Amino acid sequence: MSRSRSKELGPSVATHSAIMPAVLLRVSARAIVLTALLVSLVAIGAGFILDARGFAGNLLAEIAGILISVLLAIFVIDILLDRERARRWKLVSNETLVTLQFAVIRAGLEIYLLLPAPRPPGADPYTSSMSTHGSIPESLRALACEIRETEVELDPDIATRLRPQFEVLRDGVMPRLLTIGEHDLIARLAALEGTAQDLEHIVWQDMRFGYSDALPKAIEAVAEALADIAEAVDDDLTANPVAGRAARKAADPPHTSADI
Repeated sequence: MSRSRSKELGPSVATHSAIMPAVLLRVSARAIVLTALLVSLVAIGAGFILDARGFAGNLLAEIAGILISVLLAIFVIDILLDRERARRWKLVSNETLVTLQFAVIRAGLEIYLLLPAPRPPGADPYTSSMSTHGSIPESLRALACEIRETEVELDPDIATRLRPQFEVLRDGVMPRLLTIGEHDLIARLAALEGTAQDLEHIVWQDMRFGYSDALPKAIEAVAEALADIAEAVDDDLTANPVAGRAARKAADPPHTSADI
């Protein structure tokens, strides 16, 4: 209602039209639901009173129809959501998978350089990134074994050197995966985040109270979590040849990290 029209009708109408939106906003959704439920119960009771047998048959038919409609709608919506998720993942999968793999390789390399020279080439995730499918996870699991079985002079600064790669995964990759809904990678990244927090805590204890025997186990757990992520990424890169070729081309190093 326009302002001029409200003035023509008088101040009471103008005031009423002004406060109506506020009144409508105060209507509780709970009150609407309760009112609808009450009306439905009254209608059902009246139907049974007027014609119990006929109304019961119609009511059962309506309930069956509603259930079938709801189940069909859920099924169709799930299909549409899956297609939309797949479409969005296809748009960003190349960059996301390559970024994820690079962060895993760089984090694994920082751990690999803790090993004394000469370092075993089979535990080198950087060099393994040029090889066949499955080589990066295998190298990271071999690295975890080397950390467990080798006398390693562990550097408490390892947590500081790993932090940039963890930030890439946490702040760059994780939000994108949460939006798209890649549940497997999300779970593996969450597991890595847990091991990273454990490592940070143990390094803090080491700085405050001296060397801790838990530090090698924490680094081993990080390497295992990186291997789990690399395994999922390898599977996705195998299903996405374009991203796989891009990752191998960008990871082509001039020499092996065992020489560093």
